[in-house]
Amino acid sequence: MRRTDRPVVLAAAAALLVAGAVPGSAAATTNVAADGADSSAGLAVPQLTLWELADRAARAAREAAALRDLRDRQLATSATRKSRAQAHLRDAGLGRAEAATTRLVAARAESLAVDEERRTRAAHLWALSNRNAQAAAVVTLGRQAQLPSTDRNTAAALLLRAQYRLGLLRLWGTRAIATRGPYLRATDLVTGADLRLSGAELALARATQREKAALASAQVAHRVYLGALRTRDAAAAKAAAALAVYRRAVQAAQAAPRVGSGAVFEAVSEAWSSMTWTLYDHHNRVDAQAGRYQFDCVGMTNYFLKTAAPEANAELRKVESIPVGRVPKPDKVVDFIRRIPARGTTRWQPIIATNGIRAGDLLAFGSRGRDVGHAAIAAGPPARLPDGSYALVIYDSTGLTHGPSDSRLTDIRAQPGTTHPRTGLGRGTVRLTGAGPNTWQVFWDLTRTRSYGSTVAVARPLR
Repeated sequence: MRRTDRPVVLAAAAALLVAGAVPGSAAATTNVAADGADSSAGLAVPQLTLWELADRAARAAREAAALRDLRDRQLATSATRKSRAQAHLRDAGLGRAEAATTRLVAARAESLAVDEERRTRAAHLWALSNRNAQAAAVVTLGRQAQLPSTDRNTAAALLLRAQYRLGLLRLWGTRAIATRGPYLRATDLVTGADLRLSGAELALARATQREKAALASAQVAHRVYLGALRTRDAAAAKAAAALAVYRRAVQAAQAAPRVGSGAVFEAVSEAWSSMTWTLYDHHNRVDAQAGRYQFDCVGMTNYFLKTAAPEANAELRKVESIPVGRVPKPDKVVDFIRRIPARGTTRWQPIIATNGIRAGDLLAFGSRGRDVGHAAIAAGPPARLPDGSYALVIYDSTGLTHGPSDSRLTDIRAQPGTTHPRTGLGRGTVRLTGAGPNTWQVFWDLTRTRSYGSTVAVARPLR
């Protein structure tokens, strides 16, 4: 300590001595001895000279000045960092998530400060044993290190509070030299406070790094977002152009006359979708307005050919000499298709390849033994199965459903017949083998191992 400082310190020490705070007079010695007896369980209390007390007061003053300087530097640094972070957040717009992380770090620092305050209060309880000298020193330090009225929720303010409490603990540790046990506890508290203060500073530094990384990520994400907007706009333009082409195609298709197999498929699929009641029966009765369809397999094909391809149906009936009011048997239909020239006619085109079958084509299966033959209309092209055969979805009217996927099994519109509780118009799947008319074999469903009927013939009505 400089000699120029000693008169002032001596004056302060003298004032404390007069007030009874310095353990030098008889009264002070008695009080300190009594307090020491209570707090340190009879330990010897060393006598402090006026010069020692002055030196310690000077060190406390220098520590308080250092704390003020550190506080001012931390406040300036924190204000600069805060302003920079706020500017980056306003520019990026998408860094709010990292701001929430920063607030979480501040909340943790606040929690550390609260824990430190609780420990400080505990230390204050034993510090009251030396309340004469300590009270004056604590009041002086509190006045010197009093925080300005700034934002008390920032991480920097929380660090300053922790540093202020650390200064108090150091002062109390110095003043507690007369009571060795409490002094050791104060030293432990000071060490813990140093560790927590270092942890808080490290957390603040990490939060700042994460904030910078979040700002960079936000800028990259914003650029990606702008690119996505451009891609979306281009895709929307392409979609709009494709939709316009599709609408023109639909309008052209709707304006074109519906003839041939396409018209037959539309007629049967529309009837199946809108019907209210159906039954497999050899006495054909149809009320399209009411959605009631009662017919057998050839009765169904004759009805929809007459509705959608009348010229083709008339040619079939004429060639096979079918009387008015009757329908051709399946063998008659097979015979007619086999007599169509390979090049076709203006009303019919024979199908000679499995992959040539399309929706609306007429299928006929010849009779064999108890197989009385069958007639149906293809619902689409055949699908190749792993074993090389084909699955073909058909529309027909039958009393025996085509396997577990047949629509009649769950269709409440299908009425019970003599052989099955669900009969009439519906969709089912048959299995077809072979590459052409001479090798074709049809199986009633996908699980059957015995083929149905004798021959298979397929032809496409053209008008």
